[in-house]
Amino acid sequence: MDEGPPPPEGVVAPHAGPPLKRPRADSDDSASIESIRSVRTLASDDLDYVHENGRTYANESYYLPCVYKPNNDFVEQDRLSLQHEIFVRALKGKLTTTKLLPSTRRILDLGTGPGHWAVSMAQQYPRAEVVGIDITEWDIETTEATLGESGVTWELDDLDVWGREIHVDDLIAKLAELDLATNMIHRDPIESPRKIHQDTGLSDAATSPSNLSEESLTIDLTSLNPKSEPGWHFSDTFELIHLRNMKGTFTHWEGVYEEIYKSLSPGGWVELADWDLGQVPLGPGDKVVMPTLRKLYVAFMEASFRSGRPLGLFYMHHSYLEEAGFVDIQTTHVNVPVGQWVDDEAQKSLGKMMFVLGMEIFEPVCLRLLTRWGSKNKVWTEDELRADVRLAQQEIKDYVERSERGEVEGWCASFKWITARKSWHADKCIQFLAEPFHRMFFLDNLAIGYPHAEIERVSVGWLLIFSAAVPLGLLVAWALLFRPGSHKAHVTILGLIISLILTSFITDVIKNAVGRPRPDLIARCKPAPGTPAHQLVTYKVCTETDHHTLHDGWRSFPSGHSSFAFSGLGYLSLFLAGQCHVYRPRADLARVLLALAPLLGAALIAISRCEDYRHDVYDVTVGSLLGLAIAHYTYRRYYPALRNRLCATPFPNPADEKGWGKVKGDEESARGVQEFELSEFDEEGDGDSEARLLNGGRR
Repeated sequence: MDEGPPPPEGVVAPHAGPPLKRPRADSDDSASIESIRSVRTLASDDLDYVHENGRTYANESYYLPCVYKPNNDFVEQDRLSLQHEIFVRALKGKLTTTKLLPSTRRILDLGTGPGHWAVSMAQQYPRAEVVGIDITEWDIETTEATLGESGVTWELDDLDVWGREIHVDDLIAKLAELDLATNMIHRDPIESPRKIHQDTGLSDAATSPSNLSEESLTIDLTSLNPKSEPGWHFSDTFELIHLRNMKGTFTHWEGVYEEIYKSLSPGGWVELADWDLGQVPLGPGDKVVMPTLRKLYVAFMEASFRSGRPLGLFYMHHSYLEEAGFVDIQTTHVNVPVGQWVDDEAQKSLGKMMFVLGMEIFEPVCLRLLTRWGSKNKVWTEDELRADVRLAQQEIKDYVERSERGEVEGWCASFKWITARKSWHADKCIQFLAEPFHRMFFLDNLAIGYPHAEIERVSVGWLLIFSAAVPLGLLVAWALLFRPGSHKAHVTILGLIISLILTSFITDVIKNAVGRPRPDLIARCKPAPGTPAHQLVTYKVCTETDHHTLHDGWRSFPSGHSSFAFSGLGYLSLFLAGQCHVYRPRADLARVLLALAPLLGAALIAISRCEDYRHDVYDVTVGSLLGLAIAHYTYRRYYPALRNRLCATPFPNPADEKGWGKVKGDEESARGVQEFELSEFDEEGDGDSEARLLNGGRR
């Protein structure tokens, strides 16, 4: 691209916003053969690289340079590789602060760049499909050669589907209201696009009160036709959408967060990560110790306003996420030293890397902003900018060396992560709606120091089969073979389902409320090195990244496997006991054993939880009693007591009598005249037998 002479100082070159881009749609043109669903809308030939000041840019608006393979320009990729390493080390080896579940299915890295984060996430979560999207091509081959193969789906796409509507005068007016050297924590100062253009099609001149005239009134007749709203329109949703270092990418962020919310599955997470150099240090009496650095900082902030895409961490303001509908918004701050002035060796290494990044960041950030849009006072030349960048780098170097000698206060860069969750649907499991109460614990507590079994003897899947599917299948088979009548089949199967659901709900509520640590808690927690063993600590010392594995460590009481097993199999045992009349005197031993068999199976499931060190005997005992109690309660809602002669027959349908009050009357009358006496009688007899009733009468 040929470069013309720079505009005069103090003059801003006009920039017309590009038209709205075409709607995104599915396409078979994908960067990966394995990608069944592609969101790609650009091919390599669609890219219109812009060459300015010896660097290459993806388009006319984005301020950071990119890779240009024909000229072997990989400087920016090397800088982003260093930046990725700093992000990871700042989180002590973690890639994300989100609470991912093992079932995470799809992850999107928005603005993936060279793809370091996407590749690392794909390796850490091999079952998830990881998609990396960027506006320009990067040297992905080098990234994967360095970090290893990952199977990431790479997509080339411009997600700024709205185009830009920039009012330079409004933006410049904002500059007078902000102290760009210190006031960087508020919401993005750019207002949302003016709705009047979408509603009426009137131009700015037409809507100005002073210019309303027959000559100036212009109406866009095409605005009378309905227009489809631009959007991302992914063919499938994601469980996590990750954005890192995205400041200055979009003009208006309201639409961006709305699209992120739409693109997440219920319960999915969005994570924003970014950083800045923090407050530029001041000397005694608020003396500016690095004047060139401070001048450049304010200048490129002003230039970003004039470009229509302000820098800073404005876009991470919580209000954006709240307005889009996100909940559980949490922020993580990490101060990263600039230089090796700290005592900790790991922090020294991190500080050295941060010092290198700080030295390299100013030229790529400032070059295009200041030579194209300029600061308040002027548009800079390339030579003038590079000279000031060298002075600023020398100031940084001198200050860092002085801080390492202890002559001045240490300097820290500010790294920030924000996570937010899309609301769950109401039918999601309560287990994932609430976290348990986290009791404090000692690392030297032997009761919670057992190993964590990765493979359970009875997994959740097998528990559902043994405790729910088997009883339900047997009852359905019984109903089909013996045809007991619609009412009896209905209440029998309904009772089992209610028993299982009620047990699951009550057990989870108690688990979360009590928050008792499991016997394998410490193995789950993976406490950070140096954590004191003889002091009470919280879950904050844990380094385990899997959210479910960690927080499930405080869900020991009562045992969910035990309660669920005794709820389903216990209900089946009660039903068999009633149908076999096990309380009838001289009942066959085979009938008793048949009724007890489900309880034996439930006991084996409960014992396996102790063998896996998921629970102790106390948890299993209480869980078993809870499940059996709920099963008995549910069974007795529909059937008489097992001692009752009519224990095999359910109560009549209340709708056929006098409502629910009839149940109590039926049960009281049955209890008074039809209970078995535990004495000899003709087993096969009926009302004419010699069986004596407990009240001393005869039938």
